[in-house]
Amino acid sequence: MPSAPNDAFARRLFAPSFQERIEVASKPIFPAILAVDREDIIQETLIHAYEKREQFRGKTDKHLLGWVLVILRNRVRDILDARKLSPTTERLPGDAEAIKGPTPVDPEVLARFN
Repeated sequence: MPSAPNDAFARRLFAPSFQERIEVASKPIFPAILAVDREDIIQETLIHAYEKREQFRGKTDKHLLGWVLVILRNRVRDILDARKLSPTTERLPGDAEAIKGPTPVDPEVLARFN
């Protein structure tokens, strides 16, 4: 929670009704791989939005929702990009040999069934 939760922007941003709208509106943004972390990512995004509140130029809650969803979408993209570069998703040395092996459409394999 931000350090100054009593200001008007924080009341709008962290209101339970606004958070429910974010939950519903953000469902298409999240791929299945991030479903477990969804609540945490949304809360981190709200805190980030609060910290960057001086950049918000809208007036209505609809504008605020759109602004937060853009921040959230970018955060999700950053997380997915970081996971693509992580060592756990790099190919292992044995993967190259597995790719070189015969495929189900290899002519020799097909010849055995004809």
